[in-house]
Amino acid sequence: MAYGFYGWDHGDVCPITDEYEGIGSPCQLYDALWDIWCEYTCAPRLRGQWNEDNRTVGQCSITAFLAQDIFGGKVYGILRPGGNYHCYNVVGNCVFDLTSQQFGDEVLNYDHNPEQFREVHFAREEKRQRYLYLKEELGKRFGKNRLSISRIMKKMILGSQGNTHDINHLLKVHSYARLIGECENLEARELRTLEIAAVLHDIACPLCREKYGNTNGKRQEEEGMPLVREFFAGMGLEQDILERVVFLVGHHHTLTDIQGMDYQILIEADYLVNADESQYSEENIRDMLARVFRTETGRELLEGIYLNQERNYHGQK
Repeated sequence: MAYGFYGWDHGDVCPITDEYEGIGSPCQLYDALWDIWCEYTCAPRLRGQWNEDNRTVGQCSITAFLAQDIFGGKVYGILRPGGNYHCYNVVGNCVFDLTSQQFGDEVLNYDHNPEQFREVHFAREEKRQRYLYLKEELGKRFGKNRLSISRIMKKMILGSQGNTHDINHLLKVHSYARLIGECENLEARELRTLEIAAVLHDIACPLCREKYGNTNGKRQEEEGMPLVREFFAGMGLEQDILERVVFLVGHHHTLTDIQGMDYQILIEADYLVNADESQYSEENIRDMLARVFRTETGRELLEGIYLNQERNYHGQK
């Protein structure tokens, strides 16, 4: 995948901290910050130029010092008209500028520029506050202290009232979802969303059995959405992930208009488990392969597990 910032193709540096999960390169940091950069984090004098298509405007110094926190090295500045410095990072022989896209086609000179120091930049309180906000939001989304998948899974298992079928089902669906997501190179935040949805996708099954006497898919979707919100009340799950998980749980039996890799993979992972548990026919499996499965990994798994010519489709020799 190609990126638009300067140095993306030779920014081969490793983090000096394990504070953040899924941020092992400048490109991954760029991906993480893309949804955090906003008008508030933009320098006040440039906020009139900021928009969602030009997110890096006015973000250079706070971004460069945050990158320094993660990758080490030094921050340098290119003198701009008006006397301000545009900041970028140098780590060993690697030079990268996560916010260079704001200048469009302008060619910047990254040679022989003066070093920049956070003590000088953060003497301005508004800039320090913007840096702290950027760092805090990154921590909420990728920090080691955020709500973990393991903690979510433990709560879901203990809430299953000893129903080993439900517990084993969610464990298997989560395992397939993570496997497919990693093989399909989902970025860290989308993979996290997928994993959480996989753990909670059947959260409404106990209620549906009690209320309706069955686990009809559409009723699961309807009853599941408010249960997800109730499950996460007070747990501190990131709001955007919560909203997406609510959507995914509310659509995990809907096989039309599938939008998003997290949605697609959740459907595939659930079916891979259900095909075995419900002993689906070969005809059913081939129909799903043709109509619904879209990821290369999901298709390989479905064919390899159930349609291997040397075995019948439920794995018996």
